[in-house]
Amino acid sequence: MAGLAEFAENNQLKASHFTAIGAFHEALFGWFDGEKKAYKKIPMTQQVEVISLEGDIGLVNGKPVVHAHGVVGLEDGATRGGHIILELIVRDLLKEPFEVNILKEVLNLES
Repeated sequence: MAGLAEFAENNQLKASHFTAIGAFHEALFGWFDGEKKAYKKIPMTQQVEVISLEGDIGLVNGKPVVHAHGVVGLEDGATRGGHIILELIVRDLLKEPFEVNILKEVLNLES
């Protein structure tokens, strides 16, 4: 998600929304425990398909901050998801040409 924050900063985006599909080799999700005021970590240590990933980028103290949630599918069809704490290794996220071209068009970027 650091790459998205950097992209937002470089392009002076103040408020943005994004969606994505693809796959993670590994990822770390979280479930917020309101009583403990902390995230319970949900590690994904296997190849998973990203069924849905969406989030927002907003400014906090003038710097872009990414907040994203996702759902992934496991090999047996089970799903897991939550707040995305860290994507460790991303495979095919926003893969060419379809999704990247849409992102470029929405953001008015040169190809």
